[in-house]
Amino acid sequence: MSLNLADYAELLESLSLHSQQALQANWHEATKVFSPRGLDNYLKGVAAIRGLGRGDSLVETWIEEAPRVAKEVGEDVVADLATASLMLASKTSGAVIELLLASAPTAANRLGDAQLFLNYLQFINTLIAQAPRGVRPMLDKLEVLFQQLTLGGLRRWALWGAHAHRTNYEEQIRYFSLESKESLAMMQKERKGTLLVDVQRRINMYLRALWARDFFMRPTSGDFENREGYRPYIEDYLLHLPDAFDDFVLPSHTGGGAGGEGASSASPTRVPSPLTPSTAGFAQPAGSGSGEQCSPKPCLRPPAGEGNKVSGLELYRATAAHCAAHVVETKQPISAEALNPFQMAVISVIEDARVETLSIRRFPGLKALWAKLHTATPAMTASVGDYLNRLARALLDETYRDDDPWIAEGRLLFAQAQDRLESNHTSWEIGVQLAHRLAENKIAFNPRTDLLTAP
Repeated sequence: MSLNLADYAELLESLSLHSQQALQANWHEATKVFSPRGLDNYLKGVAAIRGLGRGDSLVETWIEEAPRVAKEVGEDVVADLATASLMLASKTSGAVIELLLASAPTAANRLGDAQLFLNYLQFINTLIAQAPRGVRPMLDKLEVLFQQLTLGGLRRWALWGAHAHRTNYEEQIRYFSLESKESLAMMQKERKGTLLVDVQRRINMYLRALWARDFFMRPTSGDFENREGYRPYIEDYLLHLPDAFDDFVLPSHTGGGAGGEGASSASPTRVPSPLTPSTAGFAQPAGSGSGEQCSPKPCLRPPAGEGNKVSGLELYRATAAHCAAHVVETKQPISAEALNPFQMAVISVIEDARVETLSIRRFPGLKALWAKLHTATPAMTASVGDYLNRLARALLDETYRDDDPWIAEGRLLFAQAQDRLESNHTSWEIGVQLAHRLAENKIAFNPRTDLLTAP
């Protein structure tokens, strides 16, 4: 693929003089952003959009904005952006397609991930079929919306307006222009506390200050149909973190470390989550795409009005540091061969404690960051998940008092292994032994609900 624009004389001749000048003005930047294959897709996009016959302005918007999109989320999405534009040609005007392309760099910047950007293009295609007159005013307000909402929140906000004003086009336009009270109210309802894109640089600097190395993070969005995001997980050394965190309200009884005393009679309510159990540290089957989950836990909602808040920024620090600890302290994954889900769940608790203990030895301040997010108490005895959460807290916080024999055995085995924590085989040995012991209690195990609950 040539980097000399003059070699594409046939394409240049098909463009107007003004569009030729625009391509020449943006060619140097395009060659810096795109690989040879990416340049090919970029120029094919120019030709395809010119073929729509919607005017020079649309062509020139593609020429100017496609490299900016590639710079934000990678060149692989550019062909999909061109395809999405062509698909919309039969459904909407050239002005809307032009606005989609003009706002695409904003969407790419705020989403920060190629897959999320593709999900965004799919959402636009869905919305234009349900609220064709709402897409243009929404794209005009896209930067404001993405400052407040995740992709899932934007989708729910938009589809609510589309359904509410399906036949009232005037109200539909007011809703998507953020000019109606219900539009602002729905946006506030879907708003999340802290967006990863707003704090990612700070979290990167935090991790670099601790481990003197770079970690690469990507946002995940699992909240299309509800407000629950995907769990944090590690795949190919990338830390995948939720695209947003609400503040976490601590129940008042968690203060002071001694979780066995002063516990409130009102028990926390678990928010249902579609997420799978923790597989922290385990080898994944080839092609599974699931990655290594790092302390993945569903949200825990304490009784209203209790406790102090942990900010979304602090949650990101705790989550990112925990995932980074797994990356740094795991030399090779634990083999899941011959293990059942129950054993893997217990081993995961020990593995979390192992990597956290090693990290705390180097950075003692991490202990307070992680410990305050554990809310388990000795009164929690209804499920295997309750025992796993109590064990997780007991292994991290020596001030937490829990007289259950199984918890005491777990503490003892972990204490005896302090000189063997460099190897995750230690987690395997302790986890298998504790799983066998806990099975004697005859408590049914549900891998979908018996999960760790600290954020």
